Amino acid sequence: QMVTNHSNLYYQIAAGLLMPPEGFGSKYYLDTADAFPGYLPIFPVNVLQAAVDFSVSEKPHLLACILNMDLNSLRGPVKVITPQGEVKDVNFPEEVDSSCQLMLVSAPLPINFISSIVCRSREEKLQIEKDAQYFSNVDISDFTMKTGAAAFTKKKSEKWPLQDILITSIEVSLDVPMAAGAMMGVLSNMSNRGKLSISAGRLAFEPESSPRGIESHPAIAAMGGWLKSGKCTETEDVSQRLFWNIVSQVSAAKGSAKADNVMDVAIAYLENMPTEEFDQKTRSYGEKLAGDLRSILGLADSTISEIFERHPKPVSRAMTLFVLREKIVDLLEFDSARLTEADYILAAILFAAREGWIGLANDLRDLPGLNAAVSHRMAAIAHNIAGSNLELGQAPERPQSLVELMTAAESSMSNGQKEAALYIARQLKWTCLQTQIDLGKGDYQLGVTGAGIRLTLDGDVKAVLTEVLEDDFMVNFLATEIPNKVERKVRELLRSAK
Repeated sequence: QMVTNHSNLYYQIAAGLLMPPEGFGSKYYLDTADAFPGYLPIFPVNVLQAAVDFSVSEKPHLLACILNMDLNSLRGPVKVITPQGEVKDVNFPEEVDSSCQLMLVSAPLPINFISSIVCRSREEKLQIEKDAQYFSNVDISDFTMKTGAAAFTKKKSEKWPLQDILITSIEVSLDVPMAAGAMMGVLSNMSNRGKLSISAGRLAFEPESSPRGIESHPAIAAMGGWLKSGKCTETEDVSQRLFWNIVSQVSAAKGSAKADNVMDVAIAYLENMPTEEFDQKTRSYGEKLAGDLRSILGLADSTISEIFERHPKPVSRAMTLFVLREKIVDLLEFDSARLTEADYILAAILFAAREGWIGLANDLRDLPGLNAAVSHRMAAIAHNIAGSNLELGQAPERPQSLVELMTAAESSMSNGQKEAALYIARQLKWTCLQTQIDLGKGDYQLGVTGAGIRLTLDGDVKAVLTEVLEDDFMVNFLATEIPNKVERKVRELLRSAK
């Protein structure tokens, strides 16, 4: 069990992670995590009443919460504190026994490790559920909510923070994980742009993979290495190195500077590229691009088009889009015939680094299964970069967008995809169907009525086959936002067809 307050809980749900205080920025209220920097304090059985009181001590409006945790998939080194105040380094779960008064786990942990949230009373539970509605990225309905006043007062003897316990703090950086989560989110929503976007989305979730077609775009392919290490891998490709260095600068600035300054950080890097990494020709080009980017705001579209012409490289165009648009949703709505699919993908990666998972618009986070899949992977990336040796278990399956599910793996759709496509076309009344009727031998009468043409025949029809014209269907499909009700039915059809 963990102890916190409802305000910190909201922020962690939005962030997708159970985090140490430094992950909150200025929005943190004192709770149990403050006592052990870099660790998450977890009570094995019952929480201390003093820990509950401490977690709501900073402001009178705060409401206490106990988070019941499911740690069945957790493996690796943790610290335990015994009732005698002894601190032990042990492996979880096999070496954690009944002598454990408190367990310290390296932060962060996936938010979906919460099995239920316990509130002190029904009134507080209703208040927490009501207040959560004011935050678009806090969906508390994903969690089981319980009440139980006794859980908050079972252990009264100890003080909090625990006395005379000295733990060396550890630094936890969430810049890369948060940027990674946003990359997963936004690229999952770009699959309607083409197969390269689908491959980039898969790479964001599976950094070890080599999706088809990604090798032809080195700057995009380098995302896998960056997600594993938090920095650009060694390469002779100047554009690739430049782009991912900028991504690193932007993601770090997101956590340490005001959001308004993040763009300046990226442009400043172009103006002052490290001499030990880039030659004079590249640095001169960077300075020229930076000058154009600083003057871009407020320009007419025709002038912006000229900048695209002057800077035809994908990294330069991505930087131009980064300056032109403020939010990822603005980028996704921007359309220019001069830009390639790769240009949009690289720009989306930059935007993701700036906004982070917590800043991603809610409608970009509502893909079924996305939150759990991203949360687990963000925590895993943080531990991989920190070298904590903590294992979180099997990550939830990568969610697939409807476009990916409906895209034919071979030259033609599968039977399941054809059935789903037929359902979509009928529901949305698209003119991409053809019907074949097999008739037996005989005489047929053709008549005209007010509703159209009527064919009259004796006996029964041998076969009526309605099919989707696949090319015409995909044109409609990629250009249309599919209603949620229709999408849910389509996913059911595709699951049942497997």
